[in-house]
Amino acid sequence: MRRVLLICLLALSGVGSAQEIYPPGSVLVVAPAQYPFAGVEIGGEFAGSMVTDKSLIQAMAIARQSPNIQGVLDVIIDAESVYERGSVTCYSPNGKKQWVEKVMFNMGGGSARIAEMFSARLAEKVRGKKCP
Repeated sequence: MRRVLLICLLALSGVGSAQEIYPPGSVLVVAPAQYPFAGVEIGGEFAGSMVTDKSLIQAMAIARQSPNIQGVLDVIIDAESVYERGSVTCYSPNGKKQWVEKVMFNMGGGSARIAEMFSARLAEKVRGKKCP
């Protein structure tokens, strides 16, 4: 019974079909829901990047299941707090953190402007890096 339940959950979540969806050498990019442009801009620095609307946990589960995925990028932009920050973290498919790039200083301009600025600065920082 447990096995049937597990198979049903995997089928519903789409994890079991990860190998058909992603081409070899793919890098999954998990972007913040409120700033999806950041995933596109930062992911554009990596060959084979694919922005996903899934959570980091879901993306890591897919990466573990698919031999075609070479890494997962987690983009975080917090532009609506006292200490605004942005970061990009690269994980290997087994979940090991490979590297992190951060930005923390801004000159104001509202949350949307701060997010755009952080996204551009992070894209510059990750240019030329590999994941993993």
